[in-house]
Amino acid sequence: MKKRWDEKRKAFSVVLLAILFIICGVGGAFIEGLWGHRLRPRPPQTLTSDFPAIHIYTRNAAPVRDRVTWVNATFHVRNADEEMTFESQGGRIRGRGNASWSMSNKTPYRIRFDSPRTMIGTEHAARDWVLIPNMSDKSLLRNYAAYYLGRQLDGMDFSPIAKIVDVYFNGIYMGVYQLSDQVQAGEGRVNVVWDEDPDVSEFLFERCFRVRSEGVQNVDWIDVNGEPIGINDSRARIPGHIESLRNFLIHADNIIMGGDWKKIQEVVHIESAIDFYIVQELFLNMDVAHTSVRMQARNINGTRKLVFGPVWDFDAAAGNIYRHGLDQPTGMFANHANRWLRGLNNVSEFKTLAARRFHEVAHYEVQQMIDVTLEKAMTYKSSFNRNFEVWPIWGMRFVDHGTRVIRSIHSHIGQVEHLTNWFESRRDWMYNYFKNYV
Repeated sequence: MKKRWDEKRKAFSVVLLAILFIICGVGGAFIEGLWGHRLRPRPPQTLTSDFPAIHIYTRNAAPVRDRVTWVNATFHVRNADEEMTFESQGGRIRGRGNASWSMSNKTPYRIRFDSPRTMIGTEHAARDWVLIPNMSDKSLLRNYAAYYLGRQLDGMDFSPIAKIVDVYFNGIYMGVYQLSDQVQAGEGRVNVVWDEDPDVSEFLFERCFRVRSEGVQNVDWIDVNGEPIGINDSRARIPGHIESLRNFLIHADNIIMGGDWKKIQEVVHIESAIDFYIVQELFLNMDVAHTSVRMQARNINGTRKLVFGPVWDFDAAAGNIYRHGLDQPTGMFANHANRWLRGLNNVSEFKTLAARRFHEVAHYEVQQMIDVTLEKAMTYKSSFNRNFEVWPIWGMRFVDHGTRVIRSIHSHIGQVEHLTNWFESRRDWMYNYFKNYV
């Protein structure tokens, strides 16, 4: 009896040790792939890069610990055309992002200069900029492609810039990032004009589920027939303006969901709605259902209208997500996953206009986006590869980002070829789908 018990105990110990080995060894890599906490940058073997480089030096080499606390820093742009470089620009830096903040130590940053300035060839100057690590997107170019297409479609009057750069933090190479605009009201950015009169003022806001837990209702966010709407402009977070925006959005929601095309045209800026919808649908962007849905309330020809855009946040898009079948380049998603896009798509007139617009842009603007994305990867092949010397993430999964096919591709150019092939298949599928509505 004792011998049998010893054998069972020994077998149990072996199983327990095996489980611990999996968790700490092979399983450790799997856990890293789920949420990347243990990932640390490694020194790159390739010493040179062709990307512009942003060097950040914090005072006393202080770390960026959170998304609230600003850290004093100086900024330098090097390895760019002479007119784009600068040295010792003062400012501050902090963390940013939601899921991307927790994925790894390739930190997403928000920069605030002491005074407005242009960045690497931009036409507009601003104090605030963001550095996006694109950690869960092994092509590093999904956001780049989406913002590029947003700028090509003129229905939206603003889409963020996307500049691919190297980032150094206190002398350490952090990898390839994307420099983009901070989405905010201002010259050269979202053209909303705040006014002391709440019924004249314009608004920038966002449909985002996180505001329920992160903000104060009727200060930071409002409820619009069950939709959580975050108010992006702090100047508008005062009672009169909040009430004015809520009344307008409830009215717009009722009109959209009512399905009367004539009334919809009176309250919705149709051109922006169509182009915004096309980008979201082309990319099968999961976030359009619940977060990062940026919109505006604007006065157009004397009438307040609901304006869609700018586009934002596409790392969980273009086949890089395995939920809801979104890894495949077929099917529709935005037309039913987002409340207002669903309401608009239930109206035949909107569907026809969207179909015609897609047929108009499919083989030029969309193809141009595909070509530019692939060309970027081919031109800067060595510079992109350097990122993965520092962050060897091939095969890893980040939460639900990274399908089995994507995890099986262990080269950057392979990732981008997979992405551009996915775009071409998606474009062709949507073109045939919309033939039914032209």
